[in-house]
Amino acid sequence: MAKYSKSTQTSHIEQCESIGQEWLLMKGAQELRANDILVDVVLIVDGVKLQPCHKFVLAASSPYFRAMFSHGMAEQNKKEIEIMDVDRRSLQLVLDYIYTSQVSISDKNVQGLMTTCSLLQITGLYGKCREYMIRRLDITNCVSVYQFARSMYSTKLEDEAFRFIARRFKDVSNMEEFLSLSKDEFIDVISSDDVWITKEEYVYEAAIRWLAGNISRCCHVAEIFSHVRFALLDEDYLDSCVLQEEIILEYPHLRSQVEAAKTYITKAKNLQNKKNTEEFYDQTSSDVSENSDVESRFPSYTISIEGLENTVRIPLNLRPRAGMNTKEYLLFTNGRKTFVMNPDCSAEYYGCMDNNHTDINSNREERSAIGWSPNLPLMKNPEAYVATDGTTFLLGGLEVEKTMPPDVRTRVHTLEQDALSWTACTSMPIPRCMAAYGDGCGHFYVLGGKALAQGEVVSTVHKYSRIENEWEEVNPMPIAVYGHGSASIHDKIYTIGGKTTAKVLLSNVHYLDCITHQWTEIESITVPRFLHGVTVNRETEEFIVVGGSSEEGVLNSVEVFNLLERRWKFGESFPGNRCAQFVTYFKEELHAVGGYVTERTDGGRYESREMHDIFALEDESNQWIRKTRRVRGTVGGSLACVKVSLNVTKLPRARTA
Repeated sequence: MAKYSKSTQTSHIEQCESIGQEWLLMKGAQELRANDILVDVVLIVDGVKLQPCHKFVLAASSPYFRAMFSHGMAEQNKKEIEIMDVDRRSLQLVLDYIYTSQVSISDKNVQGLMTTCSLLQITGLYGKCREYMIRRLDITNCVSVYQFARSMYSTKLEDEAFRFIARRFKDVSNMEEFLSLSKDEFIDVISSDDVWITKEEYVYEAAIRWLAGNISRCCHVAEIFSHVRFALLDEDYLDSCVLQEEIILEYPHLRSQVEAAKTYITKAKNLQNKKNTEEFYDQTSSDVSENSDVESRFPSYTISIEGLENTVRIPLNLRPRAGMNTKEYLLFTNGRKTFVMNPDCSAEYYGCMDNNHTDINSNREERSAIGWSPNLPLMKNPEAYVATDGTTFLLGGLEVEKTMPPDVRTRVHTLEQDALSWTACTSMPIPRCMAAYGDGCGHFYVLGGKALAQGEVVSTVHKYSRIENEWEEVNPMPIAVYGHGSASIHDKIYTIGGKTTAKVLLSNVHYLDCITHQWTEIESITVPRFLHGVTVNRETEEFIVVGGSSEEGVLNSVEVFNLLERRWKFGESFPGNRCAQFVTYFKEELHAVGGYVTERTDGGRYESREMHDIFALEDESNQWIRKTRRVRGTVGGSLACVKVSLNVTKLPRARTA
C-alpha cells in the first residue's frame, strides 16, 4: 500500500482548493478512462470497438444512455453494446466530448456530430454544432443546410438557413445546389413574402430553371407557377417572355392567371397615371366610383374543376416581396445610436437619434430598442462601409481599453437591419485609422492607414471573411499611405491619393485584384489629395473624387475617372472647400454629406469645423444644391454615414422636432 506523509497530503489539498469540483470530476474521469480503470462498457459501431467508457459517465451525460443502462434494459448488464444507425467517427468525437468538454468542429464532421448528438440527446454539443452551421452560412451551402435542418427538425437552424436563402435569393437561385430542392422545399421558398428581391422576374426565372432541372418535375408545372406573382411582373416582360412561353399556354388556368395579371397591370397603370403613387395601392382595390364590378376591386382569374359546372374564382396575389418595399436611406451611427433618414424628406427619420435614448416615438415594450445599442461605447471617429452584397460594416475608430499598458484596438460590427443594431465581429489585427475600405469576391478589406499602437503609417492589407469571422493578411499596398480614398467595382479595389509617412501628398492610383491579390498601377489623379470622398457610379463605370486636402489647403474640386476610357476629367466643383465628406449616389444623383471646413478664428488661427448638411448635384442643371442644412441627431459628435437599402415598414419613426 502506498504511503503518503501528512505534509504531502496537506499540500495536495491546498493546491486543489481553488479548482472547481466540476473540473476535478471531469479530469478524474478522463484519467480513469485513459488508464482503463473501472471502465465497464465498450461501444461497437460497424463492427469496430471504440475506446472503453464508464456507464455512469455516459448515463450522467446522455438521457439516451441513462435509459439504456437502467430500467431493466437488456444492455444494462452487457459489457459490449452495438450502436446502430450512427457514424463511428462522430460517435467517437461525442464520447471524447463527454469526457473532455472539447471537440474540433469542422465543415466535414458537423452534420455527423449534430446527428449523433440528436440521437444521444447531448444538448450542449448539439447547440455548438447548430451555431457553427449558422455562422458559416453562405450561398454555396445554405440550401444543403436548409435541407439538413428540415431532416433534423431543427427549427432554429432551418429558420436561419431559410432566412439566408430568402435574403440572397437572386444569388442562391442561380446556384446548381438550388435545383436540388424538393417540390415542397422549393414552394416554401418562392411562396414566401420574405424573399428579398426587387423584381418578381427573379422568381419566375427560378421556377423555369427548377422545372427544367428534372424532366420528372413536369407534373408540378401548374402548382409551381401558382406561387409566382404574375401581377407583380413588368408589363413588357409579361408580354415578351411569359405570354410567349409554351409551357404556360399549355395549361388553361395558367393562361387565365397570366391574362388576368396582364389585365390588372394595364388597369393599375392607367389608374396610377391619374393618382399619385402613395394613393395607388389603396385605390386599386377599393376605388368603386369608376370601377364598380367585382373584378376591378378584387383582381382574380377563374379555373375549371372537374365535376363542377361553375368555374372557381382565384384572387391574384398582389402582396409585394420583402425587397420590393426597400428604399434608399442614409444611415448615421456612432455605435450606440443608429438612425436612417431620407434626404428627400426632412421629416422622414427612423431609429434612435439621441445618445440618451429619449426621442423614440414607439411602443416601449416592443420597439424602444430599435437603433439603440447601450452596450456599445460612443465610438470616436467611427467609419462605416457597405459591401456589394449589402452587408454594412461599422469600424469603431479609436478605442483604448482602460488597461495598463493601454490596449488599443478597432472593433468591427455588422448591421442587423431589422433592429438597426450591431453584431460584433473579430477586431482588426492591426488597429488603425484613416484607412481605406473595400470588398471583392465576398470578402471585406482594410487597406493601409495609420497604425494606432505604433503611430506609424502602414501598407498592410487585411481581408475579413464573414464565414470564418477571421482576418487574413494579403499582399501589401505598393506604398504605405493614410487618408487615401477607395472604390470597389468588378472585384477590384481602387485606392486613390493619400499621404505618406513623410507627409507627401500622392496622386497615385492602384487597384487590388481580389482574385489574385496582385496590385496594378493606373493613371494618376490630376490633383494630389488626401481625406477626400470617393464613390462609384456603376451605371457609367466611373468613380468620382470630391474635395479633400492638398498642399494649398482644403479643396472643392471634383475629378471623375472613367474605367472604360481610362482617363480623368474634372467635374462640377463643390460649392465650398471641404475634406472628409461622405459621397454617394442617391436615387441616381451624386450626394455629398457633411465633412470639415477650415475657418479663421477671431484670434487669427485656423480651425476645422464639422458640417452636418447634405448637397446634391442635380442632373438637369449640373449644379450643386443644398438639400438639408443640418441632419438632426448628428450635432455634438462624429457619426459615420453610409447609404443603405432598407425596408422601414417595421421601424419606428423618430421625432425630429
